[in-house]
Amino acid sequence: MKWRGRSAFRVYQKDILTKYGIKSYMLADVKTKYCWNIDIYHGVSKTPKETVTALLTPKCMSMWHSLYMDNFWNSVALSEFLLEKKVHIVGTLRGHRENKHLSGVYQMISYNPFTRETLKWTTNIFYCFMEISAHNAFVLYRAKSIQRKFDTYKFLLELAGQLCRPQFEAESSDDDDDDDLQPPPSKKAKGDPADRLRGGHKRHRLELFPARGVRKHAQKPCSVCKKNGIRKDTTYYCIHCDVALCVVPCFNKYHTQENY
Repeated sequence: MKWRGRSAFRVYQKDILTKYGIKSYMLADVKTKYCWNIDIYHGVSKTPKETVTALLTPKCMSMWHSLYMDNFWNSVALSEFLLEKKVHIVGTLRGHRENKHLSGVYQMISYNPFTRETLKWTTNIFYCFMEISAHNAFVLYRAKSIQRKFDTYKFLLELAGQLCRPQFEAESSDDDDDDDLQPPPSKKAKGDPADRLRGGHKRHRLELFPARGVRKHAQKPCSVCKKNGIRKDTTYYCIHCDVALCVVPCFNKYHTQENY
């Protein structure tokens, strides 16, 4: 996984596209690219045999599965050990010959990445695990769904919506229940709706201004920036409050802070 920050176990590999990163070893299905197991290199040296046997869980043994790997892992001792465990082994013999059955999980998740730049390697690994988990979920969806109405991108959007929906519904429910318990609102700035601090993301949502003339989207001064003496235009507005707001951080400030 790509990583150029500071880390005691960051590696450099000149022969691949992502030269700096955190090394990981992965066990994945040949056809579906479902990630079965993953081991992150964290500075502790292991022999190829120790790494392979750690990835192969007991469920993988005694099933006569075929394990494909490159020539770095191949050895007579490992082959004999896996044969005793009823696991076939197939690997490349020369450096210029590629094995078409090797895992392509990282290639699959690279088509729709949602990682973000971060200063902490632990956060980077968390994002990577989230991408792999979403990829595994899509593989299971394709295997179990009859209609298969989603491609990868649409599936990720639907997954994100379902993961966020319980939180939005909880916020909306709490706000609706507390409407009668709220103290009388204090005097707001001119033009601010009385319920701008209530409703959560279910009520307050950002939308793009409609087109105006030759412009694809109209622009208006951000209300929060304007109040703080900053001249900044934005193409977004809150559809409930009908107020022009920057996406970050003004939208959140406007709906959570009394004095923004």
